[in-house]
Amino acid sequence: MNNSKDTVRKATVDHIFYPGKQEALLQAVSEYLSHADNPEGDAHIILSPHAGYHYSGDIMGTAYKAAAKGKFSRVVIMSRVHREPEKALFLPESTEFQTPLGKASVDSEALDFLLSSHPLFKKDEIPHTEEHAIEVQLPFIQYLWPHAKIVPILSGIPSLALMRICAESLRGLFEKKLKETLFVVSSNLSAYDHPEDAKKDTEYFLSLLDQGKWEQFPDLLRERKINACSADCLTALYILFKGNLHHTLLAKECDFKGNDELSKKPYEKRVCFGSLAFR
Repeated sequence: MNNSKDTVRKATVDHIFYPGKQEALLQAVSEYLSHADNPEGDAHIILSPHAGYHYSGDIMGTAYKAAAKGKFSRVVIMSRVHREPEKALFLPESTEFQTPLGKASVDSEALDFLLSSHPLFKKDEIPHTEEHAIEVQLPFIQYLWPHAKIVPILSGIPSLALMRICAESLRGLFEKKLKETLFVVSSNLSAYDHPEDAKKDTEYFLSLLDQGKWEQFPDLLRERKINACSADCLTALYILFKGNLHHTLLAKECDFKGNDELSKKPYEKRVCFGSLAFR
């Protein structure tokens, strides 16, 4: 990164995961939200997939519609690092994230607090530059809450201890501001080479959630017994809210086919997409 005060994390998957032109992207986000058959809600935590919009846009729409009534001034976006993870929580060096809809401002004061809260919070632009999971959430956030600041967090190797650190730091930062904060977990539900394996893994993950076994997610991810890639981030949020969360499965899709002309072939892996809302 350069040494200027303000730096921009430029879009890297526009034209690939979502439309690269402003007008087309606005229309796409609007349509995905309108397609959602769940009512507008006030969820303060949502799980939304992070694939190309032509695969998962409708499901993303259900997640964001479940929070659309909220008056949020900041959005914490959490996901796991998909490449070369280490035991750390990565924050961006950039002060803005750019999409065709404009620049989303990073909450620099929040990042400074997190950095000072524990040495496992690190500022490192490389994981954020290479990672698509946060970027694909931004157009929905910019559409619904155009003035909200963002707090992008990428978690490394799954660990319950790391998620406890994350939760306690978030509590210190947001405990008095939870009503104006939306938490977005960017995660697919599973990914396998065979469709039946993907479906089976998804059902297992959802059954654990129904049974309140969210503390197991980091270990199960590390042991590859579940494949919901950012399930450990959910663990951190359950700890943050002292386990007092009630979830609703909004949508789930495992047919692995795109839904518009951008999709010329089935998804490379057998991925189950889904959306969840938490209150």
